[in-house]
Amino acid sequence: MPETALRPAADLATTSTTDEPSTHTSTPPSTPSLETGNSKLETASLTPARRQRDLARRHAELAPRCCHIKTNGLPCRSPALRGNVLCFFHDKWLNHAADDILPPLEDGNGVQFALMYMVTRLRREAFRDAEVNVPIVKQILYALQTASHNLRYVNFDPRLKSSCTDPYAAESAHDDAQSAAL
Repeated sequence: MPETALRPAADLATTSTTDEPSTHTSTPPSTPSLETGNSKLETASLTPARRQRDLARRHAELAPRCCHIKTNGLPCRSPALRGNVLCFFHDKWLNHAADDILPPLEDGNGVQFALMYMVTRLRREAFRDAEVNVPIVKQILYALQTASHNLRYVNFDPRLKSSCTDPYAAESAHDDAQSAAL
């Protein structure tokens, strides 16, 4: 067996063919060779189904993302609906009757904001007309207990250096990036 057949593909590319005749046939581009940690040379065969999955995954990564800003300042980043800057959940949540002002209960921060809003409303009711309404005070105490248990899931510090504040500007920037990639 010739010595060139045992060398990795990276060494074969640098071997000069003028000194010795090459008996190595190059591998087709659809089957790239991978070198594992134990120095065995393997050939990864990409089946048509795997190629299709990889292409679909790359296509999905280029999809526009939801620009809703969560209560902690981070964007949602779920895939947006066609022709919309919001995902399915936030589109349904934000396009409903305007009488509900509580934030979506999508994380610990949203639950904490909802509890703070409810405690504020209950506090007004509990001490109306300079009288203490005991059942409402009990509800406030229960809400405070729930809020204290919820603190382990709350992080009001944004984790990103930048966040999307204008979803329509972000959509046009995403469209520009997509057209540049093509």
